[in-house]
Amino acid sequence: MRLGFLIAFLLGLVSAFGCDNPTVQSRYYTSTDSLLSSKTVLIVEGRATCKDDELNELYAVLGDKIVPVSRNLETDEFQVTFSDEHKKLSKGYYHVRFYDDVGYLNLRKAQNHGQPLDSVKPVFTVDVYHGGIWLSPIVQSETMSSLAAALTGLGAVILKNKFFK
Repeated sequence: MRLGFLIAFLLGLVSAFGCDNPTVQSRYYTSTDSLLSSKTVLIVEGRATCKDDELNELYAVLGDKIVPVSRNLETDEFQVTFSDEHKKLSKGYYHVRFYDDVGYLNLRKAQNHGQPLDSVKPVFTVDVYHGGIWLSPIVQSETMSSLAAALTGLGAVILKNKFFK
């Protein structure tokens, strides 16, 4: 019983001193090639600093995927990568939500109880626009028509020189 109160007190203490309003500078990259890759990739990187310097561990959520964030503690730089099938990451806006340790525990609780992950408040969110993947063929139709015209012209010149010497 006392152990339960102690754990509840410590969790309350950690959440009370967590970072409420971090400063975030982010950039992102999304893959656009579908011919040479089997999955679409979203990479979010940047710098997150907190007034009290309490952002040690970060976790990112996209949809229902929870991923640990790679982080350099000396520079406060972070990077996270998501990959999925081209059809699942279609063109549009995506909200990548970032959580600290306490938020991660609340995410796992929500996941275990079947609650939506959106119900847990993130430390910060990065909005990513994915422009879609490139589905064009390797050789453009203009190139093919130019090649056909050049081959027809070459054939005509060869035939003319062969028959009319």
